[in-house]
Amino acid sequence: CLFDSEPDLIHKLCTTIDPSMLLAGDVPVRKVVQREGTFVVTYPRGYHSGFNTGFNVAEAVNVGYDEWFSYGRRCARMYRIAGRPSVFCHDKLLLDYVNHKKGRVSNSVLEELRFMINYQRRWDYDFRMKRMRLNAQRLFEYDDEKHQCLICQNHCFLAYTSCSCIPGAKFCMEHTVGQCTCPLEWKTLHH
Repeated sequence: CLFDSEPDLIHKLCTTIDPSMLLAGDVPVRKVVQREGTFVVTYPRGYHSGFNTGFNVAEAVNVGYDEWFSYGRRCARMYRIAGRPSVFCHDKLLLDYVNHKKGRVSNSVLEELRFMINYQRRWDYDFRMKRMRLNAQRLFEYDDEKHQCLICQNHCFLAYTSCSCIPGAKFCMEHTVGQCTCPLEWKTLHH
C-alpha cells in the first residue's frame, strides 16, 4: 500500500478521482448537491471533495460529538507517525471539554480520559523506573507552538522530556529515547 511507505501521503494528495473508478472498486460514493440554507455533514475519516458551479459564498465549520474524541485521538496518532503538526492539541481539548461540562460527560468521554491517563502513567512509571530526573515542582505554562515534540511535532500538553545537550528542545514520551546519546537518567521529565 502506498500509505505504508509514506504515511504523510494523504496530506499531500490533491487529485480528483472519477467516481466511476471508485464505484468499479466497490468504494461507496454519494453525490450531494448543497442548496442555499442547507448543511452538508461529513463524518470522521470520510474522504470528501467538492466544487462550485457558480458564484459561491461558503463557510465550513467543524463540530464534534462526544464520540468524536476517539477519532481525534487516532488522528493525532496518525499525525505523530507522519511527523505532521496537528492543528490543535487533542488532550487539551479533551480536558477543556470535561472542565466546561463540569465533569458531567458521557461514557465515551470518560473512556478517552482513562486512555489518556493510562497512557501518561505508563510512560511516567517507565521513566521513573529508569531513574529519569523529575521536574514536577510546578506546572509549566502550556503554549501550542512552544510545546511540540522536536521529532514528531506532537503537542506535549501533559508532559514532555528534555535533555541539556539540546537546549530548549522538547520531546514527547515516545521520542524521549533516541533523541540523543545521553543516558536516560540525564534527561528530565517535565509535568
